[in-house]
Amino acid sequence: MCSDGYEVLSVRASLADEEVFLTVRDGTARRRMRLCGEAARAARALSARDMLTGEQYAAFSDAAGACEAEHRALAILAAGDNSRLGLYRKLISKGVSPAHARQAVTQMQQNGYIREEEALERLVPELVMRRLWGPRRVLAGCAAKGYEAALVRRVMHRLAECGEIDFDSARRTLLARCADADEAARYRLLQRYGY
Repeated sequence: MCSDGYEVLSVRASLADEEVFLTVRDGTARRRMRLCGEAARAARALSARDMLTGEQYAAFSDAAGACEAEHRALAILAAGDNSRLGLYRKLISKGVSPAHARQAVTQMQQNGYIREEEALERLVPELVMRRLWGPRRVLAGCAAKGYEAALVRRVMHRLAECGEIDFDSARRTLLARCADADEAARYRLLQRYGY
């Protein structure tokens, strides 16, 4: 840190002009921050050689962490469906702070990017009709992905009512695969698959 504060080295707007890349000298090190939203608008007013106070630097640093969390969340969601908890866990595993991860998950949900019920309507038929999982294994598998058990039960019930999933048919198909096995082996197989 310079004796007068933190020196702004550069302020560059992105091509879409929605983000600003702020480079600041922190003592002898340089730090490049990606800013979006209000922080980006505030950074646009800066120019090279301006000095930031400790409070300003901390505010921009925090805003950069929030912006990074949002970008990581969007990248994770672009790769596939996630629950709120699943997205939160993935952000934490990528080094995002818990506060910024919670904020990004909330923002993604408000923007409509996390639709747990729709995701389960795609996932549950795959688990039941292709993988032949029973209700207990479906609940456990979905819980491991961060979905709430009550929501999973509701979706399973609705899909069963409309005929998209059929646990009895899946169980019969599973048992047909091991028709030559003794009764104990068939029982263990049913248990392993969650019936």
